[in-house]
Amino acid sequence: MGKIRSINLNKGTNMPMMNRSKIRVLANNGFEGDRYSDPKNDRQIMIVEGSLYDKHKLKQGSLRENLLIDGIDLNNCKKGQKIVINNNINMEITLVKDACASRKYNDPDLIKKLSGNMYVFATPINSGMIFQNDEIIILNNNE
Repeated sequence: MGKIRSINLNKGTNMPMMNRSKIRVLANNGFEGDRYSDPKNDRQIMIVEGSLYDKHKLKQGSLRENLLIDGIDLNNCKKGQKIVINNNINMEITLVKDACASRKYNDPDLIKKLSGNMYVFATPINSGMIFQNDEIIILNNNE
């Protein structure tokens, strides 16, 4: 089990990420007000491990993530796995990407350092609110 360290909203290209203590999650869309909130998008909510930020001394929002989490290793995640936040919000992993996949958006030296570390994208199955420090778990495919 892990915890949500930070919640960030992406308002647009080259705009700073907006940190939130809570956010409304919309089923099959993503975060209310986020630029990637769209039922046709498989990259609605980006989730990154906080340990990458600690190890490389990154500034909040450096990877343009929506959720920065602690206590869960994302390197073994698979498409289709379920995520549960605070026994309330359910999501499904839609993509698993290597950090080096975002070269065109981020500092190339940083991306080299992060190569081999995965982050995930998820789509919410139901609507509701999530808060900073909420518990988060990723279920095995057979759970």
